[in-house]
Amino acid sequence: MNMNIFKQSAVLLKDNLMVMQPLFIWALVTMLVAMPLSAKRGMDIGFIFSLSIVILCFIAFLSGWYNCIKATVANKSKVYETPEEKNKAQIEILKNFFPGVGEYILPTGLAAILYGGISYGIFVLYKYLAIQTFIGAKIPNELIKLMGTQEQVTKFVQTLSPEQLGTLSGIMIGGFVVYFLFEILILWFAPTLFYTTKNPIMALFKAIMFTFKNLFASITIVVVMCLINMLISFTNVLLGNNFLAIIPMLLSFMYIVYYVLTVFLYYEQAQNNSIIGSQLDRQV
Repeated sequence: MNMNIFKQSAVLLKDNLMVMQPLFIWALVTMLVAMPLSAKRGMDIGFIFSLSIVILCFIAFLSGWYNCIKATVANKSKVYETPEEKNKAQIEILKNFFPGVGEYILPTGLAAILYGGISYGIFVLYKYLAIQTFIGAKIPNELIKLMGTQEQVTKFVQTLSPEQLGTLSGIMIGGFVVYFLFEILILWFAPTLFYTTKNPIMALFKAIMFTFKNLFASITIVVVMCLINMLISFTNVLLGNNFLAIIPMLLSFMYIVYYVLTVFLYYEQAQNNSIIGSQLDRQV
């Protein structure tokens, strides 16, 4: 693996900060729409319709934004002589947003359904295994229902025996391992969809094959990004809920763009190296 990939993507992000604009706009729109939706109680027709619009807009956003990311990676070798030339190039990159929506919204939508279905299936399966493990360790199933209420979970955990705490810790660690493995396996799903094939099923298959062919790189990227995410989370806790909280928020946006850029950049370089290698083999 070329370890310079992290430095290259950092430089690419620094030189193309305007690619963050669609992400900012989407986050703002989501916040404005999600607040009234979260205040509604029950799932009436209006709620389902509004939620469907939000999901459709999210798919459209991913289609256009990933296309901008792809265009950003394509310009990685360009050298700009003046700031005006650089700004003009970034505007040209942003112009790829709406063409990306038109070209990739259907593949991205189908890929999102596929991703959501697999994620939900894994969640349901692991929840079932966790409940069966709870039953074997005589841990009440009420713990599952308490998830998300920190105070109740803390009080409930204090009533468990050391053996039950060990079982609970094992389930939590197992959940993290499953998530980590799933993250590695689908790491290249998006770039495969945008570089190789628009068929979501084939893209998923090729992405998993790419993971096994580049296993060390896949693990390294996920681990490094997890460490960066933990550092940003620590910064968020450290700064608290004051005006300085905008710093970890901005870092979070930069982290998302940096993560996507790194994945797309590595995939693009690997694809180019593969094409060059194939051409050399044919010449020999």
